[in-house]
Amino acid sequence: MNILVVDDDIAILELICIIVENSYSEANIVRASCPKTAIIELDKVNFDLIICDFEMPPFGTGKEVYDHLRKSNQQTHFLLFTSRNILEIEFLIANPDQRLASLRKPARPKDIKSLLDKLLNYDRAAKQENYKKIPIYNFTRFNYTNCPVYIEINKEKYVKILNKDQDYDIEFIQRYIKKEIKYFYITEGDYETFLAEFTSNGFLSNTNSEKDFLKCAKSTHLYLAGLIQGIGLSQFTLDESSKLSLNAIEHGLNSSFKSIIESLITSNDYSYDHTYLITCICTHIASEIGLTKKATERLANAALIHDLGIVRSDLNYIHDIRPELIDELPLDEQFTIKKHVKLLENSNNFEDISDEIQKILTIHHSFDENYPYNESMPNTGSSLIVSTFLVAHAFSNELYRYDFEPEKLREIFTILKYKFEQKQYYKIIKAIEDRFLIVAQE
Repeated sequence: MNILVVDDDIAILELICIIVENSYSEANIVRASCPKTAIIELDKVNFDLIICDFEMPPFGTGKEVYDHLRKSNQQTHFLLFTSRNILEIEFLIANPDQRLASLRKPARPKDIKSLLDKLLNYDRAAKQENYKKIPIYNFTRFNYTNCPVYIEINKEKYVKILNKDQDYDIEFIQRYIKKEIKYFYITEGDYETFLAEFTSNGFLSNTNSEKDFLKCAKSTHLYLAGLIQGIGLSQFTLDESSKLSLNAIEHGLNSSFKSIIESLITSNDYSYDHTYLITCICTHIASEIGLTKKATERLANAALIHDLGIVRSDLNYIHDIRPELIDELPLDEQFTIKKHVKLLENSNNFEDISDEIQKILTIHHSFDENYPYNESMPNTGSSLIVSTFLVAHAFSNELYRYDFEPEKLREIFTILKYKFEQKQYYKIIKAIEDRFLIVAQE
């Protein structure tokens, strides 16, 4: 059974996936966070059911996914999950499609499950599991649980590792991740309440002070590690990248751009996630081509601050991943994206930025691969550090565009080789290609 879940709100996306995974053990779940990605998946796989959000600004609507599906497939069930009044959605009104259903947000988890059973003609007479599984990375951004948490020893034995109302730390979660445990479990009795409070941080919450920025960053690093290990980054690289990022944050919190760094770290969104992924890629490249520790530290610092001029995550995402939408934005938002480079290039704004980091940022912004200010790729001369940053940034963007799918790595490297065809980039491209394509072949 193949099920596609589409939603731009990551918390809701994860909630639906948890419900589906625990309701249909045989289901192959595919995630998409925007209509474009969903349509790509539709062209690859025949799905039994699609659960799709309606409004996903600025990337489109669920109607685009539905229309694309029906052009080639009349059999797949389509569930539109929306906060809008159903009567306000024109394509739903008087639509004769018997395989189209809708559900209003917010919905009770048991109502979601009941409707899915109906659409899939699923018989729930079978024995119910006493324990429900939750992907472990969902625990990494929190430090408190309002229900007992277990690990599975075998199908008959579960061991409690956290009590109700217990705090835990990142190191506690990390121990299980290193043991390659992918799921924690909660009892069936706690499951419904857990789901009902999942998006509001009810059963899982963070009791740390909002000013504990390093703990916030550590949580984000662990969360992202669970998502990106599958593309080829080693545990060693992830550990080193986390240390480098934390050092860069400490420096930033003692600098003239302290307040912007604080907002970046506590955002829990694309803006900081993107900077950390660039650091991970830079760290891998640096170890492969023999850059010094000091050079790698500069790369991590540059990654953290390179887009501080764009304070809104949605604009940052458009700037990096969907640049074709920039000219459709209001003029003030276009101005923010196009001129954000000036914030860091003016040394009077942030006197703490070293000349070496300023060089990385200036050359990076002189040719942004998504919004060119000059029309040719800059010649970085003999600077392997600058070249490494440019490639890592571009590679990060392509990974986001292709939803971190290992099977798309060959296509991504074709794009990178086209963008970075000069000799100065050959060694750097090869450093990531040799490692990451192993994943694509496995």
